[in-house]
Amino acid sequence: MNFVILARPKTGTTFLARVLDCATKRQFKKIDMDYKDFKRIFINKQHVIYLFAHPAFPANKLDKFDKKIIFTRDIRDMLVSYYFHLKYRRDISRRTLQKIPEGMTIDDFCLSFLNQTIDDFYIKYDSCYDLIIKYEDLYEKDIHKLINYLPINCNPTDIDNCILSNSFEKMKAIESQGKDKGELRKANSNHKESFKVRRGKIGGFVDYLSQDTVEKINKIIKDRQKETSVPITYK
Repeated sequence: MNFVILARPKTGTTFLARVLDCATKRQFKKIDMDYKDFKRIFINKQHVIYLFAHPAFPANKLDKFDKKIIFTRDIRDMLVSYYFHLKYRRDISRRTLQKIPEGMTIDDFCLSFLNQTIDDFYIKYDSCYDLIIKYEDLYEKDIHKLINYLPINCNPTDIDNCILSNSFEKMKAIESQGKDKGELRKANSNHKESFKVRRGKIGGFVDYLSQDTVEKINKIIKDRQKETSVPITYK
């Protein structure tokens, strides 16, 4: 049976991938494809699990997967995180990412890409999923829910240990030390917003966007949420 986890960049897929690395150990072969469409592929004789972190996969080709899982994050936090990724980490990405137009502020960026992002993910994958997992609930319950849903034999204590060994603080420390050559490799910039493991704060967008921008974004989201069953915001 094939499983796919559909996600956008900057939604916590690095944490999710590393927890799955731990939980599937000795049960699945891991194929790291961070530079392509799939961030990870886990495979054994009976099952394949695809962790997909890029929104280019056409919705009409999802039939190749037996089970579809949506991994979502509040779009406001995701857009803020993506802005800093493009501004300070684009040069170390293995993929070609769009550039931020010169002079574009974070408020302008989030407003400009809001509707496109809703179309490319939240609308695109509406009603084609079997399970929704939220970034904001990962530590509390959703990692357990996800691993129990997937064909992974991992008891609750082992799942908790996988979460602990890949905590935000530990991933931040790995990146800060600059020894990782993979997804936690340190950016060339010394700017505090250049870290891949940057903040992880739920609702942290309010620290970067003006109140006027937040109100405009919230109005658009309120209108567009009617178009999809995939949650665009967390609360």
